Amino acid sequence: MPMPDRRRSIMNHPPVFDLLHSPLDGRILIEASAGTGKTYTIAGLYLRLVIEADLGIEEILVVTFTEAATAELKDRIRRRLQDAEAAFERPEAPVADPFLSQLRDRMRETGAAGQIAARLREAAAGFDEAAIFTIHGFCNRILTENAFESGVLFDSKLVADDRDLVEEMMADLWRKRIHGADMAEVRALYPALNPEKLHDLARKRPSRPDIRITPEAPESSGVSLADLEKEVLAAHKDLRREWRQHRDEITALLESSETLNRKKYNQKSLPGWFAGMDRFLGPGGDPLSPVDQFAKFTASALAGGTKKNQVPPAHPFFGLADAYAAAHDALISARSGILLELRHAALRAIPDELPRRKQEAGLHSYDDMLTRLYLALTGPGGVRLAAAIRKRYAASLIDEFQDTDAVQYEIFRRIFTQDSRLFLIGDPKQAIYAFRGADIFTYLKARKETDHAFTLDRNWRSEPALVHGINALFSSSRRPFLREDIPFYPVRPPDGKWEEGAPRLTLDERPLAGLQFQILPPPEKKIWNTPPARQAIQEAMISRIADMVWAGNSGRLRIGTTGVRPGDMAVLVRSRRQGRDIQRSLSRAGVPAVMQAAGDIFQSREAQELPRILAAVEQPGQGSRIKAALATDLMGWTAGELSSLFHDLPAGPENGIPENHLSKKDADAVSELFFSLSRRWRREGVLSMIWELMEAGDIPAHLMRFPDGERRLTNFSHLAELLHQAETESRRGPSALIKWFEERRSGHLRREEHPLRLESDENAVKILTMHISKGLEYPIVFCPFSWGGGSSGKPDAAVCHDPDNDFLPVMDLGSGDWNRHDELKNSEILAENLRLLYVALTRAKHLCVVYWGKIKEQTPSSLTSLLFMPEDADWSRLMSEVKAAAKGVDHDRLLTRLMEIAACGREKFPGGTLEVSEMGTGKIDQGLTGCGECAVQRGEASVPGGPMEDLVLPECRINPVPAFRVTSFSGLTRKADTRARGGAAENAAGNGTAPAAGASAAEDAAKRSILDFPRGARPGSCLHYILERVDFCDPGGTAAREAVRSGLARYGYDPEVWADAVGRMVDAAAHAEIRDDGRVFRLADIPGEDRLCEMPFYFPVRDLTPGTIRAAFGGEAPPSLSAMLNRLEFPVVNGYIQGFIDLVFRAGDRWYLIDWKSSHLGGQPGDYAGVRLAEVMAEHFYPLQAAIYRTALIRYVKRRSPSLSEDSVGPALYVFLRGISATRPPAGWFPCYGRLDPE
Repeated sequence: MPMPDRRRSIMNHPPVFDLLHSPLDGRILIEASAGTGKTYTIAGLYLRLVIEADLGIEEILVVTFTEAATAELKDRIRRRLQDAEAAFERPEAPVADPFLSQLRDRMRETGAAGQIAARLREAAAGFDEAAIFTIHGFCNRILTENAFESGVLFDSKLVADDRDLVEEMMADLWRKRIHGADMAEVRALYPALNPEKLHDLARKRPSRPDIRITPEAPESSGVSLADLEKEVLAAHKDLRREWRQHRDEITALLESSETLNRKKYNQKSLPGWFAGMDRFLGPGGDPLSPVDQFAKFTASALAGGTKKNQVPPAHPFFGLADAYAAAHDALISARSGILLELRHAALRAIPDELPRRKQEAGLHSYDDMLTRLYLALTGPGGVRLAAAIRKRYAASLIDEFQDTDAVQYEIFRRIFTQDSRLFLIGDPKQAIYAFRGADIFTYLKARKETDHAFTLDRNWRSEPALVHGINALFSSSRRPFLREDIPFYPVRPPDGKWEEGAPRLTLDERPLAGLQFQILPPPEKKIWNTPPARQAIQEAMISRIADMVWAGNSGRLRIGTTGVRPGDMAVLVRSRRQGRDIQRSLSRAGVPAVMQAAGDIFQSREAQELPRILAAVEQPGQGSRIKAALATDLMGWTAGELSSLFHDLPAGPENGIPENHLSKKDADAVSELFFSLSRRWRREGVLSMIWELMEAGDIPAHLMRFPDGERRLTNFSHLAELLHQAETESRRGPSALIKWFEERRSGHLRREEHPLRLESDENAVKILTMHISKGLEYPIVFCPFSWGGGSSGKPDAAVCHDPDNDFLPVMDLGSGDWNRHDELKNSEILAENLRLLYVALTRAKHLCVVYWGKIKEQTPSSLTSLLFMPEDADWSRLMSEVKAAAKGVDHDRLLTRLMEIAACGREKFPGGTLEVSEMGTGKIDQGLTGCGECAVQRGEASVPGGPMEDLVLPECRINPVPAFRVTSFSGLTRKADTRARGGAAENAAGNGTAPAAGASAAEDAAKRSILDFPRGARPGSCLHYILERVDFCDPGGTAAREAVRSGLARYGYDPEVWADAVGRMVDAAAHAEIRDDGRVFRLADIPGEDRLCEMPFYFPVRDLTPGTIRAAFGGEAPPSLSAMLNRLEFPVVNGYIQGFIDLVFRAGDRWYLIDWKSSHLGGQPGDYAGVRLAEVMAEHFYPLQAAIYRTALIRYVKRRSPSLSEDSVGPALYVFLRGISATRPPAGWFPCYGRLDPE
C-alpha cells in the first residue's frame, strides 16, 4: 500500500518568481533550488534594471563569493546585454529566448525601443566598468575609495591569510606562559595544551563580535599547584602505606561483606580492581594519576554501594582514600582553571592582539576588509558612509546569499535600507560552508527582513525522471532539512524541453530511473562495520562504472545518440583521501579518472619532492643530495637501484671517502647529469634545466605509472612554471629560488593563491568532493559515501547557535551546559550534512546512483536522518532522537521505507521516481529498469511488506578499458636494457672528463680527432647541443664555429683543445653522402626551412605489448635483434608514446630523420661500419627506436599532406658521430626502415 503523505504545510509556499513582471524595488529574496537557473535570473534582473530602471552599469552592484563565480557572472551578463542589444536593434527579428522576446514586446509598447537600444549599446560598450565583485573585492573598493572615512591604511599590504600570524601569536602566548612556570604548572598545561592546540582552538573562534564564550575566564585562586601536588603526594603516601600493611584484610573485607550491593560491587570485578590498586599503589604507580577503579575504595563510594539500611564495610584505608580523592579533586580543579584561563587568553588574542600585530606589520587580510567596512559602517561616520555608497549603487544583487555571515549581512543591511533595491539570491538547502564561516541562521534572519520572497520552481538541468526522484525523496519527510524554516518545495522540469528532443539517457533505447539506490545486502551480523562497508560499496561502484563504460562503447548505453564515456561520469566523495583511493581503483579497473580538487599546489607531493631535486642540482657534488633526489617518485629510483649505485664503505676522512660517495662508474653518469643540470640552470634558467631533467630522467614516464599520474605530471609542470615566474620576476639565483619555494611550501601564502590546476579530463571520470561539486553539473553522478559524516570524539570546544538567545553563537569550553551545547552543535552538523546530501544528489543531469545500507554509524548519517527522524523531534535534542530512532532500523525496514517513497513518488510525480536495488556480493547489480519500475530487484518485484526472495542478479559483463599510460622508447626497454641507469648516454664508460688543457694540449689540438673526445653522458649532451645549433649549409662558417665553441664551453670543455676536432666532425656530418634508393644527397644541400631539430611527438597506441612489437618486425629481424626483442618486458600500453627526434628533414619529395649517436665503439674507422654497427644497433634496441620514430614521422607527414603515402618517408638514419666521414661513405651511417602499427 502506498506510504501516507507525511508532508504537511510548514511554511506557506512563497510565490514563484516571475522574471518578466516581478517588482524591482525593495528588499527581495529569491530562493533558487538547484538547477533552476539562478545565474540566468540574475542576468535577467540586471537587464531589466538597465532597461526599465534606466540604471547605468556603474550603478548596479553585483556581489558573489568566489573569483570563478564573478567571472561567470560577468560573462553571462555581458552576453545578455549583447543579445538584448541585438534584439532591440532589430525589433522585427525573431528572438529564441522567450523572456527577452516578451520583454522587447512589452517595451515596444512604450515607444522607447530606440532609446533602449542605445542604452543597451552604451552598457555593452562600457561593460568593463561594471561593478561585479567578490565580497572582498567590493569591500576593498569601498575602503580604498573612502580611506579617511573607513580608516584604512594606504600602505598596508594585503595578505591572503593571517594563519601564520595567529600561529606566531599562539607560540608567543605559550612561551610566555611556560617561561618561569614550575613543574606542577608544566604538568597541568602539557600535553593537554601546546602551541598547535591553541592555534586550532583560535581558528575555531567565530569571527562574529557578538559571540559568547562560556564558562567565563576564572579568577586566580591564589593557590599554588605545587602545594596542591604536595598534598596529593602526602595523601598517596599514607594510602600506599596502609595498602601495603593491610591489603589482605581490605580485599577480604570487600569480598566477604554481606552488606554491599553486589550489582555495584560485583564479585567478578573485584580481582581486577585489586590488581589496579596494586599498580597504583605499587613501586611504579603514578601518585598523581589514580586508576579508574580507585573511586570504588573511597568511604563515600562504599556508602553509596551498600544495601539499604545496612552498614558499609569499615577500614581506615577507606577514609584515607576519601582524603586522597579530595586532594586530587582540588588539584584537578586548579589544573582545569589554568587550562581554561590559557584558552581564554588564546581566544581573546584574536580580536585584541591580532589587529595590533597586523597594524605593526603593515598587513591586512581578506577578512579584515569585511571587519573594517563593518566597523566603519557601525562607527560615528557610518550613516554618512552608507549614504555615499547607496548613492553610488542604486541597486544591488547579492549572489549565493546562503553563504553569508552576520558581518556581511550587516554591511548590506546598513547600506541598502528599506527603500533600496536589494536582491538576495540563494538557496538555504545549499548552505554547506559553515567551516568557512557561513552562517545559515543569519540567512534565516535576513529572510524575515525582506519585503518579498520568491522561489524558482523549474529545474532546467536534470531529466524529469531524476527531478521527480529527488522530489519524492525529500518530500517524504516533514522536515527534510531538520528545521521547519528550511522547507523543501518540489520543482518541475520545464514544459516541452525533454519532449522536444533534448538528449536523454537510455539503455537499449529504454529510459532509466533518474535516482537509483544501491543497497548493501545485510552481512551475517545484520549490520555492516564502516571499513568493510566502504570497501564493498567501492568495489561495486567500480564494477558498475566499468560496466557502463562497456555498455557505452557497445552503443547500448547512450545519452541521445552518443555512447556513454568515462568523461560523462563523476564520483562525489566526502574527502580527498577517499577520492584518491577511488582513482587508484578505477585505474586498476582500466577506467581513466582524474581527481578534481581545490587545494594548494605547494601542498602537493610533487612540491614536497621537487626541493630535493633542486638541492641536488644546486650542489651536484654532494652525493647525499643526489641520493635523496633519485629516491623521489619524480625520478623513480627504487631502493635496490640506489643500493647498487652507492657502495657501503664506511664514510669518513680516514678512508678518503665522503658520506654517500658515488663509487661505481655507473654513478659517474648520474653525477655528470646533475653537473650538467646545474650548469644549465645557472646559464639558461630553471625552466630550461627542468626540461632537460624531464627528458634525461624520463620523468613523464615515471609519473604516468601511478594511477594519478596525470595529476602528478600536471602538478610538476605547474610548479616548473611558478619557479620560472619567480625567477624572472625577481632575478633569483638557485639558492634564493629554493628558499622562495620552501617559504611557499611552509604556508606563508593562502593555499588558494596557487590553486591546483585541473588535469586533462575530457574522457576521464571526474572525482571530487561534494563541497567542491557545488555549482557544477555532470551527466551521471555516483555518491558512494553520502551516508558518512558527522562528528567524532570529544572536541576541545563546542561551537553552536543558541535557540534560546536568538541563535547567537556560543563557544563552550567546558561549562555546565556542555551537553546541551554539544547536542546543538551536533544538530547543526547533521543539518548541514543533509544540505550537503541535497547538493550531491542535484549535480546530475541524467542519473544519480546512491550507495547505502545498514551500516554501523557513530553518529546518524544524513540519509538516516532524512528517512527516520521522528516528526516531533526537538531541535535542541535532534541528534539524540535520531540516534534512538536509527537503532530500530534494520535492513528490511530500510528497504521498505525506500520502496514506500518510490511508490508515493509514482503517485505524486507521474513519469518516474526512484529505483531501489540490492547490491550483489562481488557482482554488479546493474539496476537497468525503466523509470516506472521502482520495486526492489530481488528476482521478481516484491510488494512492500511482502516476502523477499533471494537476490537474483544479472551476469556481470565487464570489459574494462585498459589502463591509460604515456610511455617512451626508454620506458619500453627499461627492464630489458642492460645499460647504465640515471640518464647515461649511449656509452656509460668513462666519466666525460676532459684532459687537462695545458699549453702542450693546446699545441696538439690540431692532431686530435673526434675519436679522442671524452666519453659519457656529458660529452654526448655537448655534441647534441652543438648539432642542434649549426647550419649544415655552412658548417665552416662563423656561426657554426661559434656554435661549436660555445657548446664546448657550456659543457666544460676547452674550445682551444676540442674546437678543431668537433668542427671536423660537424663538417663530415654536413658533407657525407646519404644514399637512399638511388638518391644521393648531403645535409649541406638541405636548406634550413626543410630541417627541423628536436621534433617532439606524441602518438596513440592501443594494446601495445612485447608480442605486438616482435610481430611488427616479423621474420626480417636478424638473430641478434630477435634475441634482444625476446627480452622485452613491459605491461600492455594503451595511451601514448612520446619522444624527441634529433633531426627531421626533407630531401626532394622524401622525408628522413636522423638520430645522432656519440657512442665510442673503438679507435678505428672500421669499428663504425658493417657488422659492428648492426651488433650495436641490436644490443641497444635501436631498430625499435627507429620504428617508433618513423611511425611518428609518417603520421606527421600524412597529417601535413594527406595525399602522401608511407613511401614518402625514407629510412631512419642512425649517425655514429665518431665514425662519420665525408670520404668513406657510408661509414658511421646505419639506416632502419621499420615502423609500428600503433592502433
